[in-house]
Amino acid sequence: RLTLLVGPPLWAFAAVVGGMLLGAGAAALLAARRRPPLLQALTLATGAALLAPALCTLLLSSSIIGASAPVRFVLATAVAAAIGGSLGLCLPALLQRAAGDAGRAAWLFAINATTSVAAGALQAAVAPRMGLVGSGLFAGGLYGLATLLAWRSIRTRRRE
Repeated sequence: RLTLLVGPPLWAFAAVVGGMLLGAGAAALLAARRRPPLLQALTLATGAALLAPALCTLLLSSSIIGASAPVRFVLATAVAAAIGGSLGLCLPALLQRAAGDAGRAAWLFAINATTSVAAGALQAAVAPRMGLVGSGLFAGGLYGLATLLAWRSIRTRRRE
């Protein structure tokens, strides 16, 4: 759908991927300094995934579609950066919990890479059937599940 907003598919791809990478990188840099708790990072990621379809639909409103091409590109990149930023908090928060355990950190990087590739393939399969809103809700549900599992794990460890 972003080709309606940004123009050529290559520009839409650059806006989304570039914005998400920029946002995730900025969030990771911030996380290194602020050290957000894991549950807070996962909650933000869940919210971002659930809000993504609404933000993208807002971008496709007639007032924004009528703006100049550079303005539409910047807006699309900014929305992607906001979404990527909250998603980019999760891995640094997990790595902070694994501090001092090189084996655990290596597994976290491997799991992150595997789930990133799997998510891309799953999105390609799910998006045509569920649409933009359905895909966002599906992603939000998965992040919500991760949040609940992390909360349960933390609660169980505190009891021990």
